[in-house]
Amino acid sequence: MFIHDIIDEKIYALTTMKGFELDETDGQDAFTHMEMRDFAEEHGGLLFFIGDEYYLVIKIIGEDEFLIIPTEYSSDS
Repeated sequence: MFIHDIIDEKIYALTTMKGFELDETDGQDAFTHMEMRDFAEEHGGLLFFIGDEYYLVIKIIGEDEFLIIPTEYSSDS
């Protein structure tokens, strides 16, 4: 459960930075949140997407805020 809490915090930080607010009582927003969480879980809780943009979201020990770094991503392996 702990990893979900951290991922949820990172999603909140990313959506806040981008100016989006996800309302988990709204069906579409809840679906978007779950998609973001599933993607993050598949990528070790470090890689996130919002829209068609991808970000590394890192928690540095001892810091209150997350380090959010734009990155490129391709699903081609």
